[in-house]
Amino acid sequence: FPVTINIAVNFAAATDTIAIYSFTGGNTLTKVASVNVSGALGWSTSWHPSGNYVALAAFNTTAGIKVFSWNGTDTLTEVESLTTTAYQTDVVWSPDGTYLGTTHSASDAHKGITIYSWNGTDTLTAAGTYDTGSSQPGYGMAWTSDNKYIFIANDSTTSSLYLFSYNGSALTLKQTINASMYGYDTDIFKDRLIAAVFYVTSAASAAYLKLYHFDRVTETITLVSSFTSNTKGYLSVDFNDAGTYLAIGTNGETNKSLYIISVY
Repeated sequence: FPVTINIAVNFAAATDTIAIYSFTGGNTLTKVASVNVSGALGWSTSWHPSGNYVALAAFNTTAGIKVFSWNGTDTLTEVESLTTTAYQTDVVWSPDGTYLGTTHSASDAHKGITIYSWNGTDTLTAAGTYDTGSSQPGYGMAWTSDNKYIFIANDSTTSSLYLFSYNGSALTLKQTINASMYGYDTDIFKDRLIAAVFYVTSAASAAYLKLYHFDRVTETITLVSSFTSNTKGYLSVDFNDAGTYLAIGTNGETNKSLYIISVY
């Protein structure tokens, strides 16, 4: 029997800032719900693990962070909204749904990274921040399955990738990777493989995809492999469920918008 998959999409516009599309197979997506956020640009969305809520990062200092409940078929209802003084760049629920990790421009008292606890229905409460110390926002965030470690690709050439430990109330920086490129996204597989992608402002041949191994005992990551191409870099990375392939969104590479890369 066909299985319906609901996909949350954000748009950089005040119209359909967040939209839900259903997919039942074939080549058609059907929009079933949307919300307009006045004056905001949608920058990132994240489904709660329960499937009952969607978080939105708005690239706007007044819209900030929003959480919508989802009725499962055709309705998004706003249940939480946080006004910040920073442009939000990413929102990612922890694997168990008890926390929402956010990254944002450091104009919000230099708190470029904030973790919020979630009461399960309608309230986010700040539960840990990190001062990035610059105007650069963090971007792609990945959690370990036990919520104890967080990896963040950062829009900086000197602090391109962060590794933090998290105890429920405080973020502690464990390692910073200087990739000499801007960090943009990261993903994790089985709490031990970390994929990170980077970009530059002018096309050049470089290793824009790097694969790291995470050692929980030493709380460090070590480079194990990389992938090089001649472009401006990559803007997204995602493991498949088996960890055998990576999907990579490219940036500025002629006739190549997507790579599928084997991991072995």
